[in-house]
Amino acid sequence: MNALGLAAYGSSDDEEEDTQQSETKAAPLVDAVSEEDDEDEEDELEAALLRAGIPGEPPGRPDADARIRKYLAQSDARGNGTSFQQSLRAKRDVGNPYILEKVVAHFGIDELHSNFHPRVFDPHALPLHEFSDALTLAQKRKADARERRQLQQGPTRQLHTEADLALAVGLKLGAARLSGQQLGRELLEPARCSAAVPTRILYAEVVDVYKPMLPPEIFARFESNEKLFTQAILHAYAFPSAAYRLGDTRLFFRTGKIDLLDKLLTPSQASTEQLPAQIVHYVAKKRWISATATVVALNVFKRVYFACKYNRKATTIQCMVRQHLARKRLRKLRVLHRVSKIWARMAHQAQIMHAYHDLPDHKMVLLDKLLKKNYLPPPQRWLL
Repeated sequence: MNALGLAAYGSSDDEEEDTQQSETKAAPLVDAVSEEDDEDEEDELEAALLRAGIPGEPPGRPDADARIRKYLAQSDARGNGTSFQQSLRAKRDVGNPYILEKVVAHFGIDELHSNFHPRVFDPHALPLHEFSDALTLAQKRKADARERRQLQQGPTRQLHTEADLALAVGLKLGAARLSGQQLGRELLEPARCSAAVPTRILYAEVVDVYKPMLPPEIFARFESNEKLFTQAILHAYAFPSAAYRLGDTRLFFRTGKIDLLDKLLTPSQASTEQLPAQIVHYVAKKRWISATATVVALNVFKRVYFACKYNRKATTIQCMVRQHLARKRLRKLRVLHRVSKIWARMAHQAQIMHAYHDLPDHKMVLLDKLLKKNYLPPPQRWLL
């Protein structure tokens, strides 16, 4: 009721404020009870620690302890509700790159900021080629330039993929074999310019190509080692080692070396006449090098082994000699120690005898005292 006697209808906000006030008023009671329980538990814990002989923690500043308790209470109360940071991250609008860009521009955020001193690390002083955008742009420029160069140098139909390249090479090789002619530069030069990936071939394919052309005893020398046979063929053709790479099961030619692949897969009659002798010479030379390396390695190992063995034997002999000298020195020191003890005892007796010389009364007094004792230690028995 208001002053005019009319009923006042408040809004729902007023009711919410009243409930919040009542809750806040009731909260201190719960907090007080919980604080008392916590204090009792802390007192019991401190008493148990003191009984066990463990000193308690040093007293802190009252204002710091109060602030810590207040912070813990606020963090507990905040954990029951929803955090502003969590609610903000849950919104999908925050992940919008346009909004993020506007936020960075509005607050003036430095995206290249670093906590290091500029003399140690300064991101603003880095060259442009260190950034990913500049690298992407440079790669795009190189790709565009390569495509323009291929369009200018290649034939009317460019070979952009490895499948197209293999198809074209297969067609030309088939035509050349049917006509009995050698493959000319009309395919090799454009293929060399347009090839973008290294050409690879299995060692088994190389063996299948040369197996009908060579006698069986040649293959018996390799003991079914297809990789070694391929190495012998490459050595016979004098292929540069920089033009290819040997894998576990395949032979890889570098970019632009398709002419070597054609020479390897399409051997001529003239090139295969001296091939058996060259292959046998390569195998013999390789095995001789392997045997020589084995002998050299064995000799080096033997020298190292005997050097280590000599050093160990020398160390053992040194230990034995040093033990003998140490025992001899110890015996000498023990003899000197015994002699010094005997000499010290004789000197002490002589001093006592000299002190009682020409004093018979004192001697009799000393003798009476010694006789009154029931037991005399061995060092004093000489006085009797």
